[in-house]
Amino acid sequence: MKLNKWGLGILTILSIFLLGGCWNDPRTEFIEALSNAGSSAAEASKFELSVADFDYAGGDTDSDLYISMFASQLKAISLKGTFASDEDKEVSETELALGAYGQKIPFQFVTEKENMYVSTSFISGALDIADMFQYPVTIDEDELQKLDGKFINIDNIKDQLDGEDEDEKDTDSNVGFNFSLMKKAKELMDIFDKESFTKKDDVISHTFTKKEILAVMEAMKDYAKEEKDKESQKTFEESITALKSSFKDLKIKVSVNQKTNKINSTITMSYLYDATAAKFDVSLKLTITPQKKTGKIKVPGKKDILSEEKFDEILNSIFTVEEEEEVDLDTYKDIYGDDEYMDEYLEDLIAEIEASPELFSEEEVNSIRENGPLVFNKDQMKRLNEALDKALL
Repeated sequence: MKLNKWGLGILTILSIFLLGGCWNDPRTEFIEALSNAGSSAAEASKFELSVADFDYAGGDTDSDLYISMFASQLKAISLKGTFASDEDKEVSETELALGAYGQKIPFQFVTEKENMYVSTSFISGALDIADMFQYPVTIDEDELQKLDGKFINIDNIKDQLDGEDEDEKDTDSNVGFNFSLMKKAKELMDIFDKESFTKKDDVISHTFTKKEILAVMEAMKDYAKEEKDKESQKTFEESITALKSSFKDLKIKVSVNQKTNKINSTITMSYLYDATAAKFDVSLKLTITPQKKTGKIKVPGKKDILSEEKFDEILNSIFTVEEEEEVDLDTYKDIYGDDEYMDEYLEDLIAEIEASPELFSEEEVNSIRENGPLVFNKDQMKRLNEALDKALL
Protein backbone atom coordinates (compact mmCIF):
# COMPACT_ATOMS: atom_id res chain seq x y z
CA MET A 1 0.00 0.00 0.00
CA LYS A 2 1.42 3.41 -0.92
CA LEU A 3 2.06 6.01 1.72
CA ASN A 4 -0.26 8.98 1.50
CA LYS A 5 1.11 12.40 0.68
CA TRP A 6 1.51 13.83 4.15
CA GLY A 7 3.17 10.57 5.22
CA LEU A 8 5.66 11.03 2.43
CA GLY A 9 6.08 14.60 3.57
CA ILE A 10 7.24 13.43 6.98
CA LEU A 11 9.75 11.04 5.40
CA THR A 12 10.97 13.78 3.12
CA ILE A 13 11.55 16.13 6.05
CA LEU A 14 13.57 13.39 7.74
CA SER A 15 15.61 12.95 4.57
CA ILE A 16 16.29 16.67 4.39
CA PHE A 17 17.58 16.58 7.96
CA LEU A 18 19.94 13.74 7.09
CA LEU A 19 21.15 15.31 3.85
CA GLY A 20 21.72 18.64 5.54
CA GLY A 21 25.22 17.69 6.63
CA CYS A 22 24.68 18.47 10.35
CA TRP A 23 26.34 15.27 11.50
CA ASN A 24 27.49 16.73 14.83
CA ASP A 25 23.96 17.79 15.66
CA PRO A 26 22.28 15.37 18.16
CA ARG A 27 18.93 16.16 16.56
CA THR A 28 20.15 14.80 13.24
CA GLU A 29 21.63 11.71 14.89
CA PHE A 30 18.32 11.00 16.64
CA ILE A 31 16.31 11.39 13.43
CA GLU A 32 18.72 9.13 11.56
CA ALA A 33 18.38 6.46 14.27
CA LEU A 34 14.57 6.79 14.30
CA SER A 35 14.41 6.59 10.51
CA ASN A 36 16.58 3.45 10.43
CA ALA A 37 14.53 1.82 13.19
CA GLY A 38 11.29 2.70 11.42
CA SER A 39 12.51 1.15 8.17
CA SER A 40 13.48 -2.08 9.95
CA ALA A 41 10.19 -2.27 11.85
CA ALA A 42 8.20 -1.72 8.65
CA GLU A 43 9.43 -5.06 7.27
CA ALA A 44 8.81 -7.22 10.34
CA SER A 45 8.46 -6.37 14.01
CA LYS A 46 6.84 -7.22 17.31
CA PHE A 47 5.33 -4.62 19.61
CA GLU A 48 3.79 -4.28 23.04
CA LEU A 49 1.58 -1.54 24.47
CA SER A 50 0.72 -1.38 28.17
CA VAL A 51 -0.83 1.05 30.65
CA ALA A 52 1.90 2.14 33.08
CA ASP A 53 -0.33 4.42 35.15
CA PHE A 54 -3.85 5.83 35.24
CA ASP A 55 -5.20 8.49 37.59
CA TYR A 56 -8.62 10.10 37.65
CA ALA A 57 -10.04 13.15 39.35
CA GLY A 58 -13.64 14.22 38.82
CA GLY A 59 -16.58 16.02 40.28
CA ASP A 60 -19.00 13.09 40.10
CA THR A 61 -18.66 11.33 43.47
CA ASP A 62 -21.01 8.50 42.48
CA SER A 63 -18.70 7.40 39.68
CA ASP A 64 -15.38 7.87 41.52
CA LEU A 65 -15.41 4.42 43.11
CA TYR A 66 -16.12 2.60 39.87
CA ILE A 67 -13.37 4.51 38.06
CA SER A 68 -10.91 3.94 40.92
CA MET A 69 -11.52 0.20 40.73
CA PHE A 70 -11.44 0.32 36.94
CA ALA A 71 -8.08 2.13 37.06
CA SER A 72 -6.42 -0.76 38.89
CA GLN A 73 -7.82 -3.21 36.34
CA LEU A 74 -6.81 -0.96 33.44
CA LYS A 75 -3.15 -1.29 34.44
CA ALA A 76 -3.41 -5.01 33.75
CA ILE A 77 -4.59 -4.41 30.17
CA SER A 78 -1.97 -5.00 27.49
CA LEU A 79 -1.73 -5.14 23.72
CA LYS A 80 0.87 -7.40 22.11
CA GLY A 81 1.34 -8.15 18.47
CA THR A 82 3.44 -8.67 15.38
CA PHE A 83 3.64 -6.95 12.01
CA ALA A 84 5.09 -8.11 8.70
CA SER A 85 5.01 -6.72 5.19
CA ASP A 86 6.14 -7.57 1.67
CA GLU A 87 6.58 -4.34 -0.25
CA ASP A 88 7.02 -6.05 -3.63
CA LYS A 89 3.72 -7.91 -3.35
CA GLU A 90 2.04 -5.01 -1.52
CA VAL A 91 0.79 -7.22 1.31
CA SER A 92 1.02 -6.92 5.09
CA GLU A 93 -0.21 -8.77 8.17
CA THR A 94 -0.85 -7.53 11.70
CA GLU A 95 -1.71 -9.88 14.55
CA LEU A 96 -2.81 -8.47 17.91
CA ALA A 97 -3.69 -9.96 21.28
CA LEU A 98 -5.62 -7.68 23.61
CA GLY A 99 -5.30 -8.84 27.21
CA ALA A 100 -8.15 -7.59 29.40
CA TYR A 101 -9.90 -8.87 32.53
CA GLY A 102 -8.02 -12.16 32.39
CA GLN A 103 -9.14 -12.79 28.80
CA LYS A 104 -7.38 -12.43 25.45
CA ILE A 105 -9.09 -11.06 22.36
CA PRO A 106 -7.23 -11.89 19.12
CA PHE A 107 -7.25 -9.52 16.16
CA GLN A 108 -5.81 -10.17 12.71
CA PHE A 109 -5.56 -7.74 9.79
CA VAL A 110 -4.26 -8.65 6.33
CA THR A 111 -3.85 -6.05 3.59
CA GLU A 112 -3.37 -6.70 -0.12
CA LYS A 113 -2.82 -3.60 -2.22
CA GLU A 114 -5.90 -1.47 -1.52
CA ASN A 115 -7.92 -4.12 0.33
CA MET A 116 -7.96 -4.94 4.03
CA TYR A 117 -9.22 -8.21 5.47
CA VAL A 118 -10.20 -8.38 9.15
CA SER A 119 -10.44 -11.77 10.85
CA THR A 120 -13.65 -12.55 12.72
CA SER A 121 -11.60 -14.19 15.51
CA PHE A 122 -12.24 -11.24 17.82
CA ILE A 123 -15.91 -12.20 18.23
CA SER A 124 -15.21 -15.17 20.53
CA GLY A 125 -12.93 -13.12 22.78
CA ALA A 126 -15.48 -10.33 23.07
CA LEU A 127 -18.16 -12.85 24.01
CA ASP A 128 -15.93 -14.27 26.75
CA ILE A 129 -15.61 -10.82 28.33
CA ALA A 130 -19.37 -10.21 28.03
CA ASP A 131 -19.96 -13.54 29.77
CA MET A 132 -17.52 -12.64 32.54
CA PHE A 133 -19.51 -9.46 33.25
CA GLN A 134 -22.70 -11.55 33.19
CA TYR A 135 -24.12 -9.55 30.30
CA PRO A 136 -27.38 -11.27 29.34
CA VAL A 137 -26.87 -12.69 25.86
CA THR A 138 -27.83 -16.02 24.33
CA ILE A 139 -25.28 -17.59 21.97
CA ASP A 140 -25.95 -20.04 19.15
CA GLU A 141 -22.71 -22.07 19.11
CA ASP A 142 -23.46 -23.62 15.71
CA GLU A 143 -23.77 -20.18 14.12
CA LEU A 144 -20.64 -19.01 15.95
CA GLN A 145 -18.66 -21.87 14.35
CA LYS A 146 -19.50 -20.45 10.91
CA LEU A 147 -17.17 -17.53 11.67
CA ASP A 148 -14.18 -19.78 12.37
CA GLY A 149 -11.31 -18.90 10.01
CA LYS A 150 -13.35 -16.27 8.16
CA PHE A 151 -12.49 -12.67 7.22
CA ILE A 152 -14.41 -9.49 6.44
CA ASN A 153 -13.31 -7.50 3.41
CA ILE A 154 -13.02 -3.74 3.91
CA ASP A 155 -12.88 -2.41 0.38
CA ASN A 156 -10.73 0.36 -1.04
CA ILE A 157 -9.01 1.56 2.14
CA LYS A 158 -6.73 3.78 0.09
CA ASP A 159 -9.66 6.09 -0.64
CA GLN A 160 -10.58 6.10 3.06
CA LEU A 161 -7.07 7.12 4.07
CA ASP A 162 -6.14 9.42 1.20
CA GLY A 163 -9.51 10.90 0.27
CA GLU A 164 -8.42 10.79 -3.36
CA ASP A 165 -10.31 9.78 -6.49
CA GLU A 166 -9.07 6.73 -8.36
CA ASP A 167 -8.57 8.72 -11.53
CA GLU A 168 -6.54 11.44 -9.80
CA LYS A 169 -3.01 11.69 -11.14
CA ASP A 170 -0.27 10.31 -8.89
CA THR A 171 2.05 13.18 -7.99
CA ASP A 172 3.90 11.38 -5.20
CA SER A 173 7.09 11.10 -7.24
CA ASN A 174 7.45 14.88 -7.13
CA VAL A 175 6.76 15.20 -3.41
CA GLY A 176 9.25 16.86 -1.13
CA PHE A 177 11.90 18.28 -3.43
CA ASN A 178 10.74 21.83 -3.01
CA PHE A 179 11.79 24.88 -1.04
CA SER A 180 8.66 24.98 1.14
CA LEU A 181 9.50 21.62 2.70
CA MET A 182 13.12 22.61 3.20
CA LYS A 183 11.97 25.78 4.95
CA LYS A 184 9.60 23.80 7.20
CA ALA A 185 12.40 21.37 8.01
CA LYS A 186 14.63 24.23 9.11
CA GLU A 187 11.84 25.73 11.23
CA LEU A 188 11.20 22.40 12.97
CA MET A 189 14.91 21.86 13.59
CA ASP A 190 15.07 25.23 15.36
CA ILE A 191 12.18 24.27 17.67
CA PHE A 192 13.93 21.16 19.01
CA ASP A 193 16.43 22.06 21.73
CA LYS A 194 19.81 20.34 21.18
CA GLU A 195 20.24 19.87 24.93
CA SER A 196 17.01 17.87 25.16
CA PHE A 197 18.55 15.02 23.15
CA THR A 198 20.53 12.57 25.27
CA LYS A 199 22.70 9.56 24.49
CA LYS A 200 23.88 6.72 26.73
CA ASP A 201 25.86 3.86 25.17
CA ASP A 202 23.91 2.86 22.04
CA VAL A 203 20.62 4.46 23.08
CA ILE A 204 19.68 7.97 21.97
CA SER A 205 16.56 9.61 23.44
CA HIS A 206 14.34 12.65 23.16
CA THR A 207 11.12 13.71 24.89
CA PHE A 208 8.71 15.42 22.51
CA THR A 209 6.73 18.15 24.26
CA LYS A 210 3.21 19.28 23.46
CA LYS A 211 4.71 22.37 21.80
CA GLU A 212 6.92 20.25 19.54
CA ILE A 213 4.11 17.85 18.65
CA LEU A 214 1.85 20.77 17.72
CA ALA A 215 4.65 22.27 15.61
CA VAL A 216 5.06 19.06 13.61
CA MET A 217 1.29 18.78 13.11
CA GLU A 218 1.09 22.43 11.99
CA ALA A 219 3.89 21.82 9.48
CA MET A 220 2.15 18.75 8.09
CA LYS A 221 -1.17 20.63 7.91
CA ASP A 222 0.49 23.41 5.90
CA TYR A 223 2.17 20.85 3.67
CA ALA A 224 -1.16 19.09 3.03
CA LYS A 225 -2.72 22.46 2.18
CA GLU A 226 0.01 23.25 -0.34
CA GLU A 227 -0.44 19.82 -1.91
CA LYS A 228 -4.22 20.42 -2.04
CA ASP A 229 -4.85 17.31 0.05
CA LYS A 230 -8.04 18.55 1.72
CA GLU A 231 -8.79 15.33 3.60
CA SER A 232 -5.39 15.24 5.32
CA GLN A 233 -5.51 18.97 5.96
CA LYS A 234 -8.88 18.59 7.69
CA THR A 235 -7.59 15.66 9.78
CA PHE A 236 -4.62 17.68 11.01
CA GLU A 237 -6.78 20.72 11.76
CA GLU A 238 -9.17 18.62 13.87
CA SER A 239 -6.28 16.90 15.66
CA ILE A 240 -4.60 20.23 16.44
CA THR A 241 -7.85 21.64 17.85
CA ALA A 242 -8.39 18.54 20.02
CA LEU A 243 -4.82 18.59 21.31
CA LYS A 244 -5.01 22.27 22.23
CA SER A 245 -8.42 22.12 23.91
CA SER A 246 -8.54 18.70 25.58
CA PHE A 247 -4.97 17.92 26.59
CA LYS A 248 -3.50 19.84 29.48
CA ASP A 249 -0.18 18.18 28.76
CA LEU A 250 1.29 15.62 26.38
CA LYS A 251 4.81 14.21 26.33
CA ILE A 252 6.26 11.38 24.28
CA LYS A 253 9.67 10.05 25.27
CA VAL A 254 11.30 8.06 22.46
CA SER A 255 14.47 6.01 22.95
CA VAL A 256 16.16 4.27 20.01
CA ASN A 257 18.87 1.63 20.25
CA GLN A 258 21.15 2.37 17.31
CA LYS A 259 22.49 -1.20 17.20
CA THR A 260 19.29 -3.23 17.52
CA ASN A 261 16.86 -0.58 16.16
CA LYS A 262 14.57 -1.29 19.13
CA ILE A 263 12.28 1.62 20.02
CA ASN A 264 11.00 2.26 23.56
CA SER A 265 8.39 4.97 24.04
CA THR A 266 6.59 6.40 27.05
CA ILE A 267 3.48 8.49 26.34
CA THR A 268 2.26 10.68 29.20
CA MET A 269 -0.92 12.71 28.85
CA SER A 270 -3.34 14.73 30.95
CA TYR A 271 -6.78 14.75 29.37
CA LEU A 272 -9.51 17.19 30.43
CA TYR A 273 -13.18 16.34 29.93
CA ASP A 274 -15.06 19.64 30.20
CA ALA A 275 -18.53 18.08 30.41
CA THR A 276 -17.82 16.66 33.88
CA ALA A 277 -14.75 18.67 34.91
CA ALA A 278 -12.93 15.33 35.03
CA LYS A 279 -9.21 14.93 34.48
CA PHE A 280 -7.47 11.75 33.37
CA ASP A 281 -3.71 11.28 33.73
CA VAL A 282 -2.53 8.35 31.62
CA SER A 283 0.91 6.90 31.02
CA LEU A 284 1.44 4.33 28.25
CA LYS A 285 4.51 2.30 27.34
CA LEU A 286 5.15 1.18 23.76
CA THR A 287 7.98 -1.10 22.64
CA ILE A 288 8.73 -1.90 18.98
CA THR A 289 11.36 -4.52 18.18
CA PRO A 290 12.37 -5.33 14.57
CA GLN A 291 12.25 -9.04 13.69
CA LYS A 292 13.48 -11.28 10.91
CA LYS A 293 10.87 -12.19 8.31
CA THR A 294 9.44 -15.67 8.77
CA GLY A 295 7.40 -17.25 6.01
CA LYS A 296 5.01 -15.78 3.49
CA ILE A 297 1.99 -13.65 4.28
CA LYS A 298 -1.18 -15.63 3.57
CA VAL A 299 -3.94 -13.61 1.95
CA PRO A 300 -7.47 -15.00 2.55
CA GLY A 301 -8.98 -16.87 -0.39
CA LYS A 302 -12.43 -16.16 -1.79
CA LYS A 303 -14.06 -18.95 0.24
CA ASP A 304 -12.71 -17.45 3.46
CA ILE A 305 -14.06 -13.94 2.83
CA LEU A 306 -17.53 -13.00 4.06
CA SER A 307 -19.58 -10.20 2.57
CA GLU A 308 -20.93 -7.59 4.98
CA GLU A 309 -24.42 -8.97 4.44
CA LYS A 310 -23.37 -12.54 5.24
CA PHE A 311 -21.40 -11.42 8.30
CA ASP A 312 -24.41 -9.47 9.62
CA GLU A 313 -26.67 -12.46 8.96
CA ILE A 314 -24.44 -14.83 10.95
CA LEU A 315 -23.94 -12.27 13.72
CA ASN A 316 -27.69 -11.76 14.08
CA SER A 317 -28.18 -15.52 14.24
CA ILE A 318 -25.55 -15.85 16.96
CA PHE A 319 -27.36 -13.36 19.20
CA THR A 320 -30.90 -14.51 18.47
CA VAL A 321 -32.94 -14.78 21.68
CA GLU A 322 -36.19 -16.73 21.75
CA GLU A 323 -39.26 -14.83 22.91
CA GLU A 324 -39.84 -17.03 25.94
CA GLU A 325 -36.25 -16.37 27.02
CA GLU A 326 -36.59 -12.62 26.84
CA VAL A 327 -33.81 -10.85 28.70
CA ASP A 328 -34.56 -8.42 31.51
CA LEU A 329 -32.00 -5.66 30.94
CA ASP A 330 -33.15 -3.87 34.09
CA THR A 331 -31.64 -6.73 36.06
CA TYR A 332 -28.32 -6.07 34.37
CA LYS A 333 -28.54 -2.33 34.95
CA ASP A 334 -29.30 -2.86 38.65
CA ILE A 335 -26.65 -5.52 39.10
CA TYR A 336 -24.69 -3.40 41.55
CA GLY A 337 -27.65 -3.51 43.92
CA ASP A 338 -27.43 -7.31 44.10
CA ASP A 339 -25.56 -8.31 47.30
CA GLU A 340 -24.76 -11.77 45.98
CA TYR A 341 -23.23 -10.34 42.82
CA MET A 342 -21.35 -7.67 44.77
CA ASP A 343 -19.94 -10.36 47.07
CA GLU A 344 -18.49 -12.11 44.03
CA TYR A 345 -17.20 -8.82 42.66
CA LEU A 346 -15.66 -7.96 46.03
CA GLU A 347 -13.90 -11.33 46.23
CA ASP A 348 -12.33 -10.70 42.81
CA LEU A 349 -11.28 -7.19 43.84
CA ILE A 350 -9.74 -8.39 47.12
CA ALA A 351 -7.90 -11.17 45.28
CA GLU A 352 -6.47 -8.59 42.90
CA ILE A 353 -5.43 -6.32 45.79
CA GLU A 354 -3.68 -9.21 47.54
CA ALA A 355 -1.98 -10.40 44.35
CA SER A 356 -0.74 -6.97 43.23
CA PRO A 357 -0.79 -4.49 46.15
CA GLU A 358 1.77 -2.32 44.35
CA LEU A 359 -0.89 -1.35 41.79
CA PHE A 360 -2.89 0.50 44.44
CA SER A 361 -1.45 3.88 45.42
CA GLU A 362 -2.40 5.59 48.68
CA GLU A 363 -4.53 8.06 46.72
CA GLU A 364 -6.46 5.24 45.01
CA VAL A 365 -6.93 3.43 48.31
CA ASN A 366 -8.35 6.58 49.93
CA SER A 367 -10.72 7.08 47.00
CA ILE A 368 -11.99 3.50 47.30
CA ARG A 369 -12.51 3.92 51.05
CA GLU A 370 -14.40 7.18 50.55
CA ASN A 371 -16.70 5.98 47.78
CA GLY A 372 -17.02 2.29 48.68
CA PRO A 373 -20.17 2.73 50.81
CA LEU A 374 -22.01 3.87 47.67
CA VAL A 375 -22.08 0.28 46.40
CA PHE A 376 -20.88 -1.99 49.23
CA ASN A 377 -22.71 -2.73 52.50
CA LYS A 378 -21.03 -2.47 55.94
CA ASP A 379 -19.81 -6.08 56.07
CA GLN A 380 -18.41 -5.83 52.55
CA MET A 381 -16.65 -2.55 53.36
CA LYS A 382 -15.07 -4.12 56.45
CA ARG A 383 -13.52 -6.88 54.34
CA LEU A 384 -12.44 -4.39 51.69
CA ASN A 385 -10.80 -2.08 54.25
CA GLU A 386 -8.86 -4.99 55.73
CA ALA A 387 -7.47 -5.84 52.29
CA LEU A 388 -6.61 -2.19 51.62
CA ASP A 389 -4.82 -1.91 54.98
CA LYS A 390 -2.60 -4.84 54.05
CA ALA A 391 -1.89 -3.33 50.63
CA LEU A 392 -0.47 -0.17 52.25
CA LEU A 393 1.88 -2.06 54.61
